[in-house]
Amino acid sequence: MFLIKNLAKKIVAKILCLEARLIIKRYQPKVVGVTGSVGKTSTKDAIAKVLAVKYQVRKSEKSYNSEFGLPLTIIGAKSAWNSSLGWLEIIARGLWVAISGQKYPEWLVLEVGADRPGDIKNVVKWLPIDIGVLTRLPAVPVHIEFFKNKHQYLEEKTSLVKSLTEAGWAILNFDDPVIKDLTDKLKARVISYGHTSEAKILISNEQLYYDNDQLAGLNFKLDYVGDSLPVRLSGIIGRHQIGAAT
Repeated sequence: MFLIKNLAKKIVAKILCLEARLIIKRYQPKVVGVTGSVGKTSTKDAIAKVLAVKYQVRKSEKSYNSEFGLPLTIIGAKSAWNSSLGWLEIIARGLWVAISGQKYPEWLVLEVGADRPGDIKNVVKWLPIDIGVLTRLPAVPVHIEFFKNKHQYLEEKTSLVKSLTEAGWAILNFDDPVIKDLTDKLKARVISYGHTSEAKILISNEQLYYDNDQLAGLNFKLDYVGDSLPVRLSGIIGRHQIGAAT
């Protein structure tokens, strides 16, 4: 029974992936892929919110893994979990979206995770990413038990930005030395951010602010090519959230 269920799962994943590829090819949305081990969900949400001011945007759900989550997001469906009929309906919907020529989002903002070797490398084989965002990598990876060593884990995590073409953009957190060292290994154009002076977008002047003696949020500045932009994050006091807002 387990083997049959596992085989059925793989077949459904293959079908959804094929439909997702057809949908991308038909509608040609711009795709932002966000990965890293710290702050990728908040970064994805911030990017989607900014883009939504001007464009029609769809973002991925945090609870979905890359194998099913990305195709489901591209199709515009939610997981059917253990419902066989539900998965058949999703497959039918994916086919309809692929052939119907309906209105489709101009931008997809997708969170791309890596729990096991190949999770990201398999995605970038079929998903053309225009902008890749790499937030931060941990000293001790959370899913390291599924990888031979830390090097293999880092190779997987960085494969998203390494897959970008010369026409793409890689947005890199220069506060992470491993990410910073990727710059010369990428074909894509690079936009860097962080607290280091080597970053193109420099984060500075971080301060907590108060409202009626109550801690209310964070103030900081973004410096870029001689210009300085003051930013206020209300209701946020974690320094790690600044990278997502940047």
